[in-house]
Amino acid sequence: MNGDGDEVDALTERDQARWAAARTALDDLMRGLAAGTIDDAGVTAYTRQLAQLNLDLEQVRDSLHLPSDAGPYLEALIAILLRIPERWGRWVSCDAGWYPLLAALDAGLAALDPDYVLHQAKEKFATLRYYAHTDNDAVRAEFEALIAEAERRSATICERCGAEGSLSTGPQYGRIKTLCPSCRTVLGYEAKA
Repeated sequence: MNGDGDEVDALTERDQARWAAARTALDDLMRGLAAGTIDDAGVTAYTRQLAQLNLDLEQVRDSLHLPSDAGPYLEALIAILLRIPERWGRWVSCDAGWYPLLAALDAGLAALDPDYVLHQAKEKFATLRYYAHTDNDAVRAEFEALIAEAERRSATICERCGAEGSLSTGPQYGRIKTLCPSCRTVLGYEAKA
């Protein structure tokens, strides 16, 4: 349930499949536009394809987007997603290696303010970004310090598997992630000098 007492559901399997198809189509469209291989007719075709999916984008945005690889962190991730207000999109946009970090951060923040609000939890520039706030002035400094520490720690934790990691550059121009040597090899990344 969200803070207003309303039920918040995950997407149905059918809607998950539609959402996955929409993301794939949008990714293909963006790659084609960036490469200059899609003309106006191609844009129109992709637009029609997306319209045929008949997605309720508000429902997609406000549903819980539970990662399929949540494993033992499923309940913690549900709690985290339920802190995100409607109209913000209930996603955790990072890989499983950071789920323990997120769970610990949420537990620490909830101990300070059980009603804190989260707007985003994501990877950005190879580190965690946790955009949350508290209205409790008495705990604000400690609250912000916990977030800052988790964001700093993420720079040393492989986002993919949770092992010790470091900054890595990917095969795509400008793509960076925090990865361990094993995940770096699997994904075709290189250690950043």
